[in-house]
Amino acid sequence: MIIFQDASIEELADKTAAKVLELIKGNLPKPDLPESYLTRKEAAKLLRLSLPTLGSYCAKQLIPSYRIGSNIRFKKSDIEKIVSEGLRYGLKKGEKLS
Repeated sequence: MIIFQDASIEELADKTAAKVLELIKGNLPKPDLPESYLTRKEAAKLLRLSLPTLGSYCAKQLIPSYRIGSNIRFKKSDIEKIVSEGLRYGLKKGEKLS
């Protein structure tokens, strides 16, 4: 609440603008951070797989992968989920991580 006592128009405008900005900043959604991606080598290391095995699992769609330009990348969140939930060998063909 703003209380006005013997304030000039300029002071009222400044206080009102400051309060409006404070309210706006407090209600703005936090920006989404960009998803980080891993290389084949990084993903294989986290999953404790060889590069050929990782490639085989990707070809069988057991592990989700993404082509970025001419490179294959893996979402870090996908790999961390596979590691943490023990899905290393548990995904069925076509099953998606949720």
